[in-house]
Amino acid sequence: MAPVTASMRSWRKLGRWLLGLTFAGAAGCGDPALDFIAGGFGADAGQAPDARQVPVASTRGRIQVAGNTLVTDRGTPLRGIDIPIDLTPNFPLSLGLFEEIAERQGLNAVEVNLEYWADPSGSHLAQADQIVAQAGEAGLYVILGIGGGPAGNGHPGNGWFDIEKVRSFWQLYAPRYKDKTHVFYQLQNQPDLSCSAPWPADTLAMEREAYTLVRSLAPETHIVLFSYREMPTPELLAGSLDQVAGVVDWSNASIGMGGIVNCIDTAHFADTLAMATRRRVPVFITALALDGWQAAASELEMDHVGWTSVRWLVHMKNFATFQTEHADVGLTWCPDFGTWPQDSRACPAR
Repeated sequence: MAPVTASMRSWRKLGRWLLGLTFAGAAGCGDPALDFIAGGFGADAGQAPDARQVPVASTRGRIQVAGNTLVTDRGTPLRGIDIPIDLTPNFPLSLGLFEEIAERQGLNAVEVNLEYWADPSGSHLAQADQIVAQAGEAGLYVILGIGGGPAGNGHPGNGWFDIEKVRSFWQLYAPRYKDKTHVFYQLQNQPDLSCSAPWPADTLAMEREAYTLVRSLAPETHIVLFSYREMPTPELLAGSLDQVAGVVDWSNASIGMGGIVNCIDTAHFADTLAMATRRRVPVFITALALDGWQAAASELEMDHVGWTSVRWLVHMKNFATFQTEHADVGLTWCPDFGTWPQDSRACPAR
């Protein structure tokens, strides 16, 4: 069989996109300013309740590396949304919210940037404990890490890191949740903003040091490194991988990157993913674009690569928009629980 080129993949993606638009008609990053409005969840958001409430597992097995991405204990790709506690510390958390995410929205993960450089490590400990407990009860995975935060007091904010914060954060949180099989760690969200030029030596040194520290404190927990803001070029990715060669065990670690167009366009995502695959390094998409995310999500679904989105809950007021926008581009998958976007009972046995 002839290999699939980036051009062929682009046409295949376009065909799928147009097909989705045809059949969906009846279906009803950086540091953006956050405008969360409380009270936009579940039935209060104008959604009719499901006809059948689906029970969810109270625990999940650890995520696994499968091919070029991460999968759940059911073999499903991770799909989730962000809850940026670092930027919205008063975000209204509840078990009902996490059950809504798992049972009615077809998702299986939440990404939590818990603290940033100005937060003393442990300042959001109570929220972390609540998220870990309630998300686990609802059957969700938790990706826990450090956020970039806003600029201030001489600190540039996102695209930068504080090595002392990295050390103190993981010394506290890495051992705290090391036995929680539904929790895994993201070292530092977007420690640099470049997606084409080589990263500075101190940033690469931080990645090596933080990985080694977390691995020593949480031997079995999966670790996400780098967390590029945009999809990097294959050349940048290869160079970064060279810098952690011999340090990282990729059987229980992955590369985080944004499914955001800047250095490369969506049609060439496949080139970067292919570079990772050649190196036997799994990839997890830690952010889709706030706007214009549809093409990237379609490409990633076709490649069976997991993703999280920053668009809903904070920027968009309720999940009715989430369902409508996904239906409008024909995106569908088998959920771990519930009946949207498909009925999990009708999905292949896992």
